[in-house]
Amino acid sequence: MQGSLVRATTAEQDGLDAAAGIDPTGPGLHLAASLARIMRNHPAALLAGIDVPSLHSFLSRCEITRHATPRQIITQGDNLDHAYLVIAGAVEISVMDESGNFLLAHLAQAGEVVGEVELLSRRPCVASATARRGSTLARFGSDLLRAHVPAERLLQNLSGVLHDRLGRDNSLHLTALFYSSEDRIRSHLLRFTTAESPRTDISQSDLATFSGCSRQTVNRTLAQLRDEGILRLARGSITVLDRNRLRQFRALTDKA
Repeated sequence: MQGSLVRATTAEQDGLDAAAGIDPTGPGLHLAASLARIMRNHPAALLAGIDVPSLHSFLSRCEITRHATPRQIITQGDNLDHAYLVIAGAVEISVMDESGNFLLAHLAQAGEVVGEVELLSRRPCVASATARRGSTLARFGSDLLRAHVPAERLLQNLSGVLHDRLGRDNSLHLTALFYSSEDRIRSHLLRFTTAESPRTDISQSDLATFSGCSRQTVNRTLAQLRDEGILRLARGSITVLDRNRLRQFRALTDKA
């Protein structure tokens, strides 16, 4: 091993697990396997490419928190000695300027990590993060991350995360400038779902905030997409039934 940057061998890891009282066949292994599958569908995840036993060992050493009510876990401007892996639920990422203007910037979902850039760069947080009701998070520090993710893999994964965020920001700017309100809604629904995970628990109010339009416009657009068989709507959730048709953006007709 070359310091803490190289993951322990299987034998070494088994020894560490035994010393920590971790059962390698316990129920946590199923959680690790489930998260590994999620990350395979999101290759830019910070922990992508880590095998299930190592992910299980990592999770077993994290502080697991479950949130029955919304809770702010990161405050803009603070320094961090930890980050959070979203295991279930979602975390709202928000920004506020000096004039008090508020922006809901992103909704981090299962498999995503929040706070990793500030943790590794040792710079103040550029945004706040709030765990949504019903969310489960794994809190960890940089030493634990480096002990389970080889340095080269960590650099590759972090670069992938930053690349995806840059692409997302570019897309959001283009969407805000050139898309109609309906197409902005369609675009965000595509962003918050995948073919493998077609359901999102985003509220209509949050979808309106992301899309820069009224809740009435969101309600009308969702109803139309539901009637066309593109979406299924349930209380507190939206399921995409036909991604190809959802991608068929209409001509720009308004900027509402």
